[in-house]
Formats: sequence, structure tokens, C-alpha cells
Amino acid sequence: MLMLALRYPDDVAQWLQGKALKAYTSHAITSKDRLLVEFARIRANGWAMSEQQMELTYRGIAVPLLDRHGDLVGGLNVSMPMGAVSRADARPPPRGSRRPYLCR
Repeated sequence: MLMLALRYPDDVAQWLQGKALKAYTSHAITSKDRLLVEFARIRANGWAMSEQQMELTYRGIAVPLLDRHGDLVGGLNVSMPMGAVSRADARPPPRGSRRPYLCR
């Protein structure tokens, strides 16, 4: 979701045209309008979180990988059981934050 959300709007519109969104779980986004809202949230936050959209009781966090010019070159995703960490603790720190992640 992250990689598509960070593409140009025309690229996203072209990709969505004629696509049917498949529901892997009852939590999956299957509306194109809802997906565009989620893409806007991802762009605003600079990262993506998916909860139970691909598999029940699992959460995924994705962050972009940028080159030295700030261009998107890839993404990094981590999936985890939802019971292991709260939603708030799973989120990346705010942009520009130098706060390290601490293991508990």
C-alpha cells in the first residue's frame, strides 16, 4: 500500500482503473474512495499501518526507503501479531524525531 500511495496521483488513478479490490479479511479496504483516503493519510504521515487487512490478528508497518535525493527507491515492512505491541507503540516516531526505538 505504501509504495502505491507515494506514487503520483495520475499513476494511482491509472492503476486503480479497472481494478477490483479483493478482501482478504473483513477489515480489508475494498472501496476505491476509502483507499484514496488511506493513501492521503499515508502521504501525510510518511509511513503506513495495516491492521488485519491481510491476515486476522496481524499488523503491518511500512516505511519508505529514500535515496540521498529524497526519491522513493523501496519500502521496508514489518508484520507482527497485534497482541504483542499496542497500536500506539507500533507506530514510528514523528518525522524528524531522533527518538530511538527501545526494546521492552
